[in-house]
Amino acid sequence: MTKTIKGRVQHPAYTAAELKAKNPVLLEGEIVYESDTTLHKVGDGVTPWSALAYARGG
Repeated sequence: MTKTIKGRVQHPAYTAAELKAKNPVLLEGEIVYESDTTLHKVGDGVTPWSALAYARGG
């Protein structure tokens, strides 16, 4: 028997300027979006925002 669990996930979204100013270290696997550029990065738990590459793909 299959159970379906319905849910929604909302990832944080900040402007590019906010993220540049804060330069946070994202948790491993954490996804954060730039609301004004629609780009996103995925954290590795050690690298600051400015040194992370933007995620690729759709």
